[in-house]
Amino acid sequence: MSKKIRRSLSAAREITDMVLAHYMSAVQAHQESRWVAWCTAVAPPSEILYSMGIQPLFPENYACVATVMRTMSKAFEISESHGLSRDLCSYARGVMGFVLGGEAPLGGMEKPDILISTKNVCLSYLKWWQLMAHTLQRPLYVIDCPRIISEIEESHLRYVSEQLERLVLRLEKITGRTLDKDKLKEALELSSKAAELWRRVLGLRKARPCPVGVTDSSAAMFPLVASAGTMEAVEYYEKLLDEVSERVEAGTGVIEDEKFRLLLSGIPYWHHLDLFNYLKNRYGAVFVYELYTATWGITSLNSTRPFESLAFKMLYNPTNMPPKWAEEWIAGIVKDFDIDGIVLLSSRSCKATSINNLVIHRVLRDKYGIPSVVIEADHTDHRDYSDAEIKAKLDTFMEILGSKSHMRPANR
Repeated sequence: MSKKIRRSLSAAREITDMVLAHYMSAVQAHQESRWVAWCTAVAPPSEILYSMGIQPLFPENYACVATVMRTMSKAFEISESHGLSRDLCSYARGVMGFVLGGEAPLGGMEKPDILISTKNVCLSYLKWWQLMAHTLQRPLYVIDCPRIISEIEESHLRYVSEQLERLVLRLEKITGRTLDKDKLKEALELSSKAAELWRRVLGLRKARPCPVGVTDSSAAMFPLVASAGTMEAVEYYEKLLDEVSERVEAGTGVIEDEKFRLLLSGIPYWHHLDLFNYLKNRYGAVFVYELYTATWGITSLNSTRPFESLAFKMLYNPTNMPPKWAEEWIAGIVKDFDIDGIVLLSSRSCKATSINNLVIHRVLRDKYGIPSVVIEADHTDHRDYSDAEIKAKLDTFMEILGSKSHMRPANR
């Protein structure tokens, strides 16, 4: 096997500084007598907050950062000593460990003035945010998002958009700040532009060899999580798109001799991101698309209908859509990105992103003839990770892909 070359995107390497700046921006907000809001990370109303001068922070993202920095162990011990079961979301357990006094990386998250939870992923969100609000003695606002059974209807949009309008009224009352409709329009346009640029970056990964790997894309999604609605996010994705476009034009891939193109489903195991390098270096296997990183930026926004548009964004995410939608979405990706196989990451403590894995596994095998493998661990808690067992399972999977590759049409 020829030597593999790691070509990390320069734009992805900038994310570390952006993360630090993001958490410092909350400190600055309080210095300027502005509010800080802790929000759930999947389609939060960031555009509303930024247009009102309120700085959002995202505990889930902070849990990812803390896990990569390997500072979660003590936080788990603290939260579990207070009665939080290991069966609960590891994001929640880790962050609660910090909230309850554990030593937190990056100086910890600036304390919130309000907490905002969207019920568009899992029920754990609600109880986790209630527990944080109780512990921190801060108000909590919950946006209820109905589970979509077939398709998003006008009644769904009206139900969620009315809650967003009430959120604005409440924020205006308790902060003394009035929503500037022009700023909200601008924030939606910037958010939509950043999402469009991100989708264009992801689309360039159809190229052979693939110009972007999973480690870079997992980092590069950060501005869409933390800074949707800002010029900073747009400028970042313009820079990223330029760099990735140059790679495609030059024929520069993640590795020189790309042999297998893989799709990733599930939350990356943040404590063992080197697992992706194992597949790349040993088998020439590159993840060319991830359902997780694609979730942010999956929709556009209409600034002329701000609340309805934000409501649609909250409702239209893979964990809130029906299984049939997910099947069609994944089937399209398999075709468009010329996928050889799929790695489905199940997380011990995240049922919302894992519950459909066995269904997806069966459908892809029986209906589309695409091999897949289900890996079991936890996205944040390293204690549930067995490196030897997981690599052995991946080795078997890659042997299957290798045998099937000899039967593929030459013009595939």
